[in-house]
Amino acid sequence: MTQLTQALLLLSQSKVNLESTEFDFSNMIQTRVEQLKYLLGQRDVQVHLNSDSSVNLKQVQVLLDIAITNLLRNAFEHTLEGSIDIDFDANGIRVQNPILPEQQVHFDRGKGRVLV
Repeated sequence: MTQLTQALLLLSQSKVNLESTEFDFSNMIQTRVEQLKYLLGQRDVQVHLNSDSSVNLKQVQVLLDIAITNLLRNAFEHTLEGSIDIDFDANGIRVQNPILPEQQVHFDRGKGRVLV
């Protein structure tokens, strides 16, 4: 949460380039997954990346990176066992992971989140 807050503060102070640039979205996802795997610790969780091919996007990379990192961090922190399925293409990303039984009872949200 601290990193997200700091990033948003930087954005509000216009210290970050907010121009759309072309970049390798597939590489961004793979890099963030590798960087965040430590959050899984010793838990029995498999991470599956699913994409048809390399995906290039023209977007404001820093904003997308903040959102993707937050989405993945949430999945990695809240998955106790099973798998995290990350499906992405040029139209969006879907992260699916099992939820904790107490979350299912209280929130009844189902699985995963979708960012398009």
